[in-house]
Amino acid sequence: MKQDFKQDLHELFELINSNKPFALMRFADGEIGVMQGRQVNGSDNWVSPAYVTKLGEDLLTAITRTDSNVYYGFSCECCDIEGKTYLLDKVKAEMSNITFSNIFVNGNYVEFKKLLIDLDKTVHLISNDRTNINLFPLQVETFLPIPDNCVEFWENFHDEFKQSLKEYYENESGKLFLVAAGPMSEVIIDYLWSINPNNQYIDVGSAIAEFIYGHPIRDFAYQQSPYHNKNCKF
Repeated sequence: MKQDFKQDLHELFELINSNKPFALMRFADGEIGVMQGRQVNGSDNWVSPAYVTKLGEDLLTAITRTDSNVYYGFSCECCDIEGKTYLLDKVKAEMSNITFSNIFVNGNYVEFKKLLIDLDKTVHLISNDRTNINLFPLQVETFLPIPDNCVEFWENFHDEFKQSLKEYYENESGKLFLVAAGPMSEVIIDYLWSINPNNQYIDVGSAIAEFIYGHPIRDFAYQQSPYHNKNCKF
């Protein structure tokens, strides 16, 4: 990754089309709040209390991987310079493994949708339990639903959930996993990678909202939004 907004998006899709195993975990303000133990009311109906939860602890672990094919998306200078500084202080990976947390949205959103639709792949989809998989433009091989309050869910059921992930996916190989589970996405991907680094695991977040709910849930998707054409600077 070159920390170039447009170029990095195409590099990621070249990786996807190469079928090489890799993981992408994206950290921004929500994940940072959970990691720091701050009270956060997430925009997707999740709530993080004012202490470091189990999810916060596991996010702090997930950010420390140094595998050559594990990538991180971080807050950028133009959107959250304090967040960028915090995350760069925590990460241990090389800069060539770091890109934008906004890589699929803002000025890249329209191109992301096109590149996603053009993929010739089936997917394992992990996303909100209100997802309508019939709207998804790719064939969904399996769908694993996640409740709204992912912080609370991970606090209470992380062991059972990880066991389910292991049972379902430990023997998969060469598959594409798309994850949109709020700040729980990163720990899901980190765990899946730890048990089976033979697939592609990508935190796509709200960029796939149109394809799972039938409508966007963020301003960047609308042409009148100032974010719609914004090309982020790292």
